Amino acid sequence: MAGYDFVIANTRKLTPGQLNESIKLFGQFDMTKATALAKAFEHQTHHRGGSSTQL
Repeated sequence: MAGYDFVIANTRKLTPGQLNESIKLFGQFDMTKATALAKAFEHQTHHRGGSSTQL
């Protein structure tokens, strides 16, 4: 859970202006930092949801 705590703490430090900055995710996908965070959340939700169905 330390990884989640780290991300949450540092995400809270971002200003709206910083969230609107453009980045290139994984060296190939152009998006804003806000979109990258949304994609990361979507991705981890997919994996965590999938793990509960494999019990």
